[in-house]
Amino acid sequence: MKFFTILCSLFLFNILFAQEHDGGTHTPNYCSEDKTCTHLKFPTYPTSKEESHFIVHILPKTETANIENVQVKLWMDMGNGHGHGSAPVKIEAGEEAFHYEVSNAWFVMPGNWQILVSFKADGMAHQYIIPFQIKE
Repeated sequence: MKFFTILCSLFLFNILFAQEHDGGTHTPNYCSEDKTCTHLKFPTYPTSKEESHFIVHILPKTETANIENVQVKLWMDMGNGHGHGSAPVKIEAGEEAFHYEVSNAWFVMPGNWQILVSFKADGMAHQYIIPFQIKE
């Protein structure tokens, strides 16, 4: 029952907070205690049937922040200690500052996924777990 409640909560969270605008779907901002934030933008809503592309947008405290070692991993927690990831994604600096383009993202089945984003901003490590519902 607890697992079902968590799944329903994640699904509802994504429906309520993933916003469609600017030609794509944005997740909410996820922020650390020092006010460094990140969110994701999907130009098209990802599916389990094709490769996904998305942008990791880092919102550092200052416009001159040094961002290093950006990493993104996909993980599906299936409960009861079971889960799986996907092939490593490809990450490239985007055209805009603090934007990182992610490709080779394969959500291999529908369900609740976690997109793990980590990086260093001015030498301080940041890690975020961004839940996302893959519909089909």
